[in-house]
Amino acid sequence: MKETLSFPAQLDGTLWLYRRSGVPRFMHRHDELELNLVLAGTATYLLRGRSYRLTEGSLVWLFPEQDHLLVNESPDYAMWIGVFRPPLVHRVCNELSAHPLQAAAPQESFCRNLSFPQRERLENLFEELTHHDNDSPLYNLGLGFALALAWRLYLEAEKRPPGTRLPPSVEQALRLLRDKEALPLSVLAKRCYQSPSHLSRLFHKHVGMTIADYRNQQRLLRFRRLCISHPDRSLLELALEAGFGSYAQFHRIFTKEIGISPRRYRKNIEEGASIAARVESETVQK
Repeated sequence: MKETLSFPAQLDGTLWLYRRSGVPRFMHRHDELELNLVLAGTATYLLRGRSYRLTEGSLVWLFPEQDHLLVNESPDYAMWIGVFRPPLVHRVCNELSAHPLQAAAPQESFCRNLSFPQRERLENLFEELTHHDNDSPLYNLGLGFALALAWRLYLEAEKRPPGTRLPPSVEQALRLLRDKEALPLSVLAKRCYQSPSHLSRLFHKHVGMTIADYRNQQRLLRFRRLCISHPDRSLLELALEAGFGSYAQFHRIFTKEIGISPRRYRKNIEEGASIAARVESETVQK
């Protein structure tokens, strides 16, 4: 699924510090080149046909036509995320002969582990840049330098084995669960040419979570979308349409994964929409 990232048009990209939120995500891609620098904890990246185990110091590059999904984050997981618009990537990469970064969906692995001094150098630069995002010329110059330095440190970093190739049955299961989430395990296993028990073991080994947990992530994501697009419908209706068997099951899983109740979550959405509308109204009046 292609995603449109939201950040000011005058910026060539953006940087932010991400911490584990518990909010479910979906397999996605975007026009911008992305880098992730892991500061703490562990997680797994699912890319097209591969999985990468991320640990402290991992620097991974994600490309515009490369679908990716972060799963199985540890409670302490944190990383810097940087995204760079294509014009900046082309300009910087042409000057540095960093042509691999201009690829749309390379087949080779782009994940290495930085040493502590390398990581600290990038961390300090990213942190400094976040204080200047209201000064677009300065921020854009800094983004170009950050992109160039990250690539240079990546080339100097410890090489690691390529990401683990996902078995075809696991790839097929991921596709089916995204498109037809309600498939019973017996049917899912049959379509993946595996027994239910063997598919379950393979899935957990390569994805880092059980099939049931992955199903729930997809259901929660579907509920969040429905909650935003249908504010007039009841939480029970939305939970059932999202694929949950009962409101009790939905409430238990939602509260555990998101950290707040569904009712509080909807309230946050309503309050956010109200603030956005007020700001827009005040801007128009000025």
